[in-house]
Amino acid sequence: MATMYPSEMGPDLKTSDGKKSPTPGERQLFHFFQTAAKPDSAYSVWFEPLLGEKRLESDFLLFNKEIGFVIIEVKDWSIDRIEKANQDHFQIRDNGRRRNPEKQVRSYFYALQDQLKDLGFTKPNGSISIPIATMIAFPNISRSDYNSKTGFRLTDVLPEKMLLLSDDINFLTDLSSDESGESFLKLLRKLSSSRCPQLSPSELNRLYDGIWPSRGTKLPPRKGSTNEEFNSELACLDATQARVARKLGRGHQILRGAPGTGKSIILAHRCRYLHDFDPEDQLNFDPNSQALGTCDFWLKYILFFLM
Repeated sequence: MATMYPSEMGPDLKTSDGKKSPTPGERQLFHFFQTAAKPDSAYSVWFEPLLGEKRLESDFLLFNKEIGFVIIEVKDWSIDRIEKANQDHFQIRDNGRRRNPEKQVRSYFYALQDQLKDLGFTKPNGSISIPIATMIAFPNISRSDYNSKTGFRLTDVLPEKMLLLSDDINFLTDLSSDESGESFLKLLRKLSSSRCPQLSPSELNRLYDGIWPSRGTKLPPRKGSTNEEFNSELACLDATQARVARKLGRGHQILRGAPGTGKSIILAHRCRYLHDFDPEDQLNFDPNSQALGTCDFWLKYILFFLM
């Protein structure tokens, strides 16, 4: 399957606000990309990456080494819930007026464009060197329903070529069942005539670390064979921890969680990330809790790996 971030969308995964689970449509798209995006080495897919300086959160971001980036917004609306639609807004039964998804993904487009410029992926004229396309997924709307909606023409509001509909993402479709992956790639090629330049391994690492910073965090090993299991647990953030770590912004932050949920591991990875970002900067670790204050192991460990 494609390289997925996180690697799995398990039942316990929460969205980045920590309050909700992914929608059924988001889970369906996640599994669709796992099966349709082939060959595996050509694709990376991120769920809810934070884009640009404003840290805008798209549903999915796909990268293909030929196509470049594709931003995908998922809407779980059924056709009967769409009461009105125009270039600016959709009126959704039981959900009120919602921003037109095309405008929504367009804001993500500009955020990612700025992010790529900051990462140095630009042409001599200053434009970005990696193409960006956008798509909108409606897992609960078929192509026939979309084209026959009465009262107004959805095709006048959202071009069909930028859509993923239920006909496309069903596991029995050609897109999912084509072992070569050519059917899905052909669909992506229709989004844009631009193609991604060949990137070196170092450029790919820089690109991936810029999109999902927590993925590359490495902690130095502790000595002794008895610490192998301990090292592996500390060096890995699970999906929820990684999302929390990368969502931490500047300034004062409060991280709440029950005992054993990995708050200290998130802190360790965050400290390492800040240290790698600016090795000359000094970090002060002040345990303001009885648990950490009386058990100085964590303080010694964090000081150890920052050396």
